[in-house]
Amino acid sequence: MSDTTPDSTRKHHAVSAREPLTGLTGAHAAIYAELVGLTEPLTVAELALAAGVGHSTAGRVLNALEKRGVAVRTPGGHDEPRRVPDRRRRQRGRR
Repeated sequence: MSDTTPDSTRKHHAVSAREPLTGLTGAHAAIYAELVGLTEPLTVAELALAAGVGHSTAGRVLNALEKRGVAVRTPGGHDEPRRVPDRRRRQRGRR
C-alpha cells in the first residue's frame, strides 16, 4: 500500500534515543533483567536460556532493545572458517 499523504500535511517529530523503559512485559522484561545483571556480554542463545525464552524470541527482543538504545551488539567475527556468535550487553549509562 502506498502512502498518498502529501508531504506538507505530514507531522514530523523527533524520536529520542533515550526513551524511558516503560511497559516492558513478558520476554522483553525477562531479557532486560538479564542484560542488567550481566558482568560480561552474552550470545543470544545464552541470554535466551538465562531468561527462559526461545532463541528466536530473544533475537527479536534484543533487536527491539537495541533500537531503543538499551542493548549493544558486539560482532563476533570469524575464527578460521567458523563464525563466532555476536555478543550483547546493556548500553552503558542505562538503568
